[in-house]
Amino acid sequence: MKPVIRLLCIALASGLPAGQTPVAERAPADVVAKIEAVITAGRAPSIAVAVARDGRVVWSDAFGVADKTRRTPVTPTTPYAVASLTKTFTATALMVLNERGRLALDDPITKYLGSIARPHVAAPSEVTIRRTLQNVAGFPVHAQWFYVDRPERPLPIAETVRCFGAEINKPGERYVYSNIGYGALGEVVARASGQTYGSFLIREVLQPLGIESAMIARRAEDTARAATLHGTDGEPVPFHLSDHPAASDLYINVEDLARFGLFHAGGLQASRPVINDVSRRAMQEPGIGGYGFGWLVNPDWRGRRVIFNSGAKPGASSALWTVPADRVAVAVVANQIGAPVNQLAGEILASALGLEPAAPAAPAAPAPAGPQTARPPLPPPGPELRGQWHGTISSCPRTLKLSLDIRGTHDLVATLGDDTAQVVEAGAAARGEASGTLKPSADMASSTLEFDLFVKDDHLEGPVIRRTNLGPRGNVTVTLWAVLTRGK
Repeated sequence: MKPVIRLLCIALASGLPAGQTPVAERAPADVVAKIEAVITAGRAPSIAVAVARDGRVVWSDAFGVADKTRRTPVTPTTPYAVASLTKTFTATALMVLNERGRLALDDPITKYLGSIARPHVAAPSEVTIRRTLQNVAGFPVHAQWFYVDRPERPLPIAETVRCFGAEINKPGERYVYSNIGYGALGEVVARASGQTYGSFLIREVLQPLGIESAMIARRAEDTARAATLHGTDGEPVPFHLSDHPAASDLYINVEDLARFGLFHAGGLQASRPVINDVSRRAMQEPGIGGYGFGWLVNPDWRGRRVIFNSGAKPGASSALWTVPADRVAVAVVANQIGAPVNQLAGEILASALGLEPAAPAAPAAPAPAGPQTARPPLPPPGPELRGQWHGTISSCPRTLKLSLDIRGTHDLVATLGDDTAQVVEAGAAARGEASGTLKPSADMASSTLEFDLFVKDDHLEGPVIRRTNLGPRGNVTVTLWAVLTRGK
């Protein structure tokens, strides 16, 4: 297949700071061959790439088609969905407001969200903006998509947080990547700025950087010029929304994405203030799990400190890698989930910095045979667990009845709603905690429920993760909450 290629070749033979490595002027042949192989193998209908350095995009290429049905060619100015890279833009918007004194990073988010209440939060003052930015505020896993050819529509963020935002960990203790946490931060941006989240992002972050292609898409019409989303089977899928737009719903072209990365690498001047170097560096300081504010940090990638992020959702893959020490950024986007965008970004970055290709990893040697240490068996459930429990799983728009009969360490039987009783898969009950997996009946046949309940006072409670398989359209994951009391 012949790629559709647009090259922006800007000579960098002079004017570089002393000791700085020149950036390659075009995609190296081996990288082009790998991109073409990915497209030929059906792993993405199209891929667009860009490298930026010292205030400019130094080259950009586009390969393949925006829509397999219409065979529409792509260019480096074709907008793509970039999924979780949206979080980096949201974090930047919050730093703008922090610099202007409209909020403080250690403020609790309840200061701005007011009546938006999360269930089971023990200490709301500890759920700060900073911790939410770093995914350590106790928000749960969450990814929910709403397709235009289906009747379901996203709830307002207040309802989304009330239904699915239960506190699953004490703030500050554990890293959990959470779309719903960043969805709540988008509402913080709106309330602290007095504008909608999308309006503030465009006016105060994107426009000063000369970025014109970016938008938070809320209608199918918004994406008329964008690369069509494609499912895991390679076929087009309809436009869809999330209920966490500040975490997942940005569209942008690859050149503008590289410019945004270059700004965070210290290599692009804004036309008016966005954030200063102190704020930029603060965003790049890793916390628990190596996550800063919308950025992941690799302190030693081939001898360099790389600040990066990536995104994946039904129909989209994206990666943005930056090296602040070299003031360089690489962006790679594709219109199908599962495309190897991070691998390509690393290879393009290595070429751009004049590094030798990395040697293939040697096969791992088999582990020596030897005695295996078995895990100690769990003790039998004590009287605080054993017996019958009845209650509900919170959900929206309705609750779901749940009964749980704990008979032994690995002998748990559950009844969901009016279903027949079922043996709990991978069930375990010991030390005041009960866990396992349930499969609902026909009306939720594509879903599973994974529960982890603990004794609290005289009842059992805890998170229940519902995972729903949408086939080529990906998966939906939401976190519910169960409360059960003893009964006969």
